[in-house]
Formats: sequence, structure tokens, C-alpha cells
Amino acid sequence: MRSNETILYFGMIREVAGRINGNGPSSGNRGSLQVVDFGQVTRVGGIVNLYNNHITRVEFGAIALIGGSISLYNNVVTSIDFRNITHIGWSLNLYNNALTIIDFGVMTHISGALQLHHNDLTNIDFGTIRHIGSLSLSNNILTSIDFGAITYIGDFMNLHNNALKSIDFGTIKHIGGVLRVYTNPPLTDINCSGINIESCLCRSSNTSPTNCPRRCTWAHCA
Repeated sequence: MRSNETILYFGMIREVAGRINGNGPSSGNRGSLQVVDFGQVTRVGGIVNLYNNHITRVEFGAIALIGGSISLYNNVVTSIDFRNITHIGWSLNLYNNALTIIDFGVMTHISGALQLHHNDLTNIDFGTIRHIGSLSLSNNILTSIDFGAITYIGDFMNLHNNALKSIDFGTIKHIGGVLRVYTNPPLTDINCSGINIESCLCRSSNTSPTNCPRRCTWAHCA
């Protein structure tokens, strides 16, 4: 891809066996890419790097599976629809955008991290997703979260620096790392009943826990 292109269009291509590199510079000014349209692509075998650009719109089209990570961080995306994608083989990196709307479509599995921190989300619905490697939703303006079908989070879950008044964990049964909920000023209590949390809970002093693990030291919360 040339550095001055603003649109990346895959047209009639049906499969990409390896990686897609459309990322901008690693330092300094961002790349010029603004729109990505996967056209007729149904499968990407490797990673998709589109970070550090000025992307406002991504059309995933017919894609059902991405074998590696999707990295769309450091762009200006406001809404995104994953449509037919059921499985992401590693991480989904969407942090540092301007997201207000996310539609996970028919997605069920994200093997690695789902990174949505530093966006403009006020609510989110995880729909049919059942498994996530780790989850970062910190530094949004969230007032509600619908965890949908999620039962398993392999590592940490970050919900701090939002505006949550309550947290309903839904069907989540396992969190493999630290649960961070501090700096949600309206959150006065949290109930962890029925969840196996393998590490500790980072909470503000005004949040009272019920059936939660021990409170973390500051080293775990930073």
C-alpha cells in the first residue's frame, strides 16, 4: 500500500492467506488511510494491521474468520460493525478511537485481548461472544454494560474510569486476572457471586464488595 492512499479496497479478492499491513508510521504523523472495504474477502489467515491512520470507516463485508489480530488503534472510527465475523484468532485492538457504537454481529470468540479503552462508549452489548482472552473497557463514559453470552475471560477485566452505577456480570463464570472497577463514582456496591476471580479486586473505597476476592494493592491497580 502506498503511503498517500486514502482508500483500501479489496474488490473481488476472496481470501488473504497471510497478513495485511496498512498501518501508518510508528511515530510522528499518522498515515493517510481513511476508508477500508474488504469487498468479497471471506477469510484472512494472519493479522490485520491498520493502526495509526485517519480511518473513519471499515467495511468487513463477507469476512467470517480472521486468524490473527485486528489492530485498528489510533484512528478516528466512531462506529464499527463486525457483521459475519465469528472468530478472531488473537486480539482485537480498538483503543484510542472515537467509538460510540459497536456491533459484534455473530462473533463468538476472541482468543486474545479485546482492547476498547480510551473511546467514547456510553453502553456496550457483547451479544453472542462467549470467550475473551482479556477485556479492557477503561477510560470511556460507560453507564451500562450487557455482557451477553460471555462465560469466560481468560485474564484481567478493566472497567475503571467510567460512570457505572451498577455491574451485572450476567453469565460470566471465570475471570482469570485482576478485576478493576475503581473510579466509577456512582458505583457504591459490587456483587461477585458465582464468579471465579483468580486474582484480586481493584475498587474505590466507596464501593462495598459482596462475595468478591481480596482488595488489590495499588501495584495491581496501576
